[in-house]
Amino acid sequence: MNKPRAVETEEPTLTKSQARKAFNTYLRILEKENNGKHFPPNRADIEHSALLSRLLDGNDALPEPPPRMFSYPNYELVETGIYYPHEAGESKSQADKVFIDQSLWNIVERNHRFRLDESGQPLPLELGDIGYLVRWEEQKTLYALTWEKQSREITTSEGTPGIFRKEKRDGWILQKVQQ
Repeated sequence: MNKPRAVETEEPTLTKSQARKAFNTYLRILEKENNGKHFPPNRADIEHSALLSRLLDGNDALPEPPPRMFSYPNYELVETGIYYPHEAGESKSQADKVFIDQSLWNIVERNHRFRLDESGQPLPLELGDIGYLVRWEEQKTLYALTWEKQSREITTSEGTPGIFRKEKRDGWILQKVQQ
């Protein structure tokens, strides 16, 4: 009887030293977030941690925690400077706050009329460029939240199940503002 052969994967293998470094970084950040108190993570914390996954993938921790979208860290926004939220709107219960994908952001400036060029600088005003300058929690980075016509390219099978096509739809754009 032949022994089954191991399936080869393309995932990188960490050395013991690299894994230890990633986990120690994770524990140090947890301790910092808990004001210096040491709370050992439980199994669920470890299995569901986006930060630990990021560290184990060989990426560095960010200087500040990334904004959250749907309760999960949004590394894409921090690394690319752009994100297409599914939903956004002003909070009815808290002044100067806006919800972006179920996360509460601070409004720095309301109804700010602008569009951004590729480098993040404001372009001349055009009708309909209404949005917000927002900030995640107490971080310094500013983001522009605007509603754009045909800004989001999606793949859809609407109307014809099983046949997918790309189309542009109106939607929110959250972009880092160069300061």
